Amino acid sequence: MAKLKLADVIATMTAEEKDGKIVTNRYNKKNFEKVLTAITSDPEFKFQVNKISKGELTSIEDISIGENFRNWCRKLVEAAGVDKNDSAVVMSEDFDVPSMNDWADFIAAAMLTYMDAGNEITLPSHGDIIPMTISVQKVPKTKKEKNARNPQTGEELGTFEYETAAHKAGKVKCKVPAYLKKKVKL
Repeated sequence: MAKLKLADVIATMTAEEKDGKIVTNRYNKKNFEKVLTAITSDPEFKFQVNKISKGELTSIEDISIGENFRNWCRKLVEAAGVDKNDSAVVMSEDFDVPSMNDWADFIAAAMLTYMDAGNEITLPSHGDIIPMTISVQKVPKTKKEKNARNPQTGEELGTFEYETAAHKAGKVKCKVPAYLKKKVKL
């Protein structure tokens, strides 16, 4: 069986560019699960994380995501009572992770539960993607009055009260690191 390569999977779902702007694809759970499966199956994939200290890029670290995941799987099956020699099969390049289906739900549930408890999640800098912090914020109940019109005829329908219930919403904070900024006196 041919090895599943992350680059091949990503090529099937890369966003298109139109008029110089990227047309972002909507979230697709099956595609996300394909990416997860490819990451765990591609022995050559290394995720590069920019290490930033005091706003300056200090190094780029290669993380072997697939290998780390396979180590976790090995520990899991050993904890279930599988012999260490038998569990070593998951570390072999011949072993294919069959599917990461349902992991998208697991990841989403873990992140949302963690953030709903008042915590932030910081995603590292990667390539030209700057670090970002994701959190959940409370949004209070709102009420407002507006005049409504029939969109087809323009006829005024009267004043309506619009109410939005209190809820929580996602918030993303991004700060551009100093090494990406340039200051030139004119």
